[in-house]
Amino acid sequence: MSHKSTRIRYKHIAGKENIGADVLTRYPQIPEILELKQQFKQPSILQQFDNKLYKIVRQVVNVAMKYFIIYEDLLFSKDKKGKHRVMIPDIMVHQLVIETHENFGHMGTYKIYELLHGNYQFPNNMHRRTKKIIKLCNLCQRSKINNQLARGPMISNIPTEPRQTISVDLMEPLPKGQLGTKFILALLDIFSKHVKLYPLRRATMDIILKHILDDYLPQFGPVQRILTDNGT
Repeated sequence: MSHKSTRIRYKHIAGKENIGADVLTRYPQIPEILELKQQFKQPSILQQFDNKLYKIVRQVVNVAMKYFIIYEDLLFSKDKKGKHRVMIPDIMVHQLVIETHENFGHMGTYKIYELLHGNYQFPNNMHRRTKKIIKLCNLCQRSKINNQLARGPMISNIPTEPRQTISVDLMEPLPKGQLGTKFILALLDIFSKHVKLYPLRRATMDIILKHILDDYLPQFGPVQRILTDNGT
């Protein structure tokens, strides 16, 4: 839409995509992260120390690749439209997301991702990584209201005897223990509150089922119902 007398054009931008206006209405939180500034002075060196990026660098040096290029010793990704983005070493990812999130007034995942993705690319799933880091922001957890609708009505299932309902959950991530274990599989009898814990090196469906079928059920007897969340 335009105004003829002043030649001013008006264009609607959805709130989700209106990053500029969001920045102007939010109080900036500017952290003093000197470590990140120092890292940006030597990104090519840090790329060499990142296992995933180093493998890509070696491949690009030997054979030209479609989606990666090296310019002035720095590794870039290249999308289908020809847009180049600096590949950020894993050691810089957390600090970069946090500083951007705080500098731009604690905006949400979508807008922070769009800001970062304009110039950078992460070794792993960039959107998922950004979302995970922002989700842990202490200030956002204390001040923002969750506007996500529940999936359905809450239903109370109160067991009346042992082994009627067993709750299964994973505790992670944890520091590596003996033999490389970093997950704990927890099985809770909701009626008796009896807990059985299994240390795991890897948390896959086959490993979890193996512990339940080969150890828990033979040791404590059959159960009527198993309660889990989406993660387990």
